[in-house]
Amino acid sequence: MCSEPPPILLVENDPATAELYSQTISQEFTVLICEREEQVIERLKDEKISAVILEPALLGGRGWAILSTIQRELAAHPVPVILCTTSEDRRRGMEMGAAAFLVKPVLPTALLGVLRKVVQPGK
Repeated sequence: MCSEPPPILLVENDPATAELYSQTISQEFTVLICEREEQVIERLKDEKISAVILEPALLGGRGWAILSTIQRELAAHPVPVILCTTSEDRRRGMEMGAAAFLVKPVLPTALLGVLRKVVQPGK
């Protein structure tokens, strides 16, 4: 019996970056792309997402607020968040509960490796 690949929410407003990541991680995960802030929490509440890939500099830095909202709104059922960013603010990301912090440019294979570590089988 084949099971569906775990769904990953990719929050990225740069289409080229989203496509680059999607090409590799879609080999093992279902990639759902969100470009707008309001879509993120809605999808996390409506769908069983295994992990989130987030650019905190998104929308003029609003990605940090999205991370905070994810941690607050989904505290009962936490979802691992991987930050992929040009920012060097690793400490802030980890203090806010990120599962991993990668500085761009991020190789898609490196991102896939981190996803394998943070996504629990069956979740």
